[in-house]
Amino acid sequence: MEIFDGKEWTRAPQMLSVRSDHGSLVYHRKLWVIGGENRQGKIRDCEQFDFASQQWTRVEFLYFKRS
Repeated sequence: MEIFDGKEWTRAPQMLSVRSDHGSLVYHRKLWVIGGENRQGKIRDCEQFDFASQQWTRVEFLYFKRS
């Protein structure tokens, strides 16, 4: 992942789970990444990235797998 601060792009830590076709949003100064797909198919994993600490945290799983 890369972060743009309005002037330049910088690299951020990798997510905890590899995925594509996910949903994402910024809420309360954190990036939430929801669901998606990996090589095994749709996943229930959700993660949040804290811009202040530069760390990913796994959060509650979705009830259903989705992408």
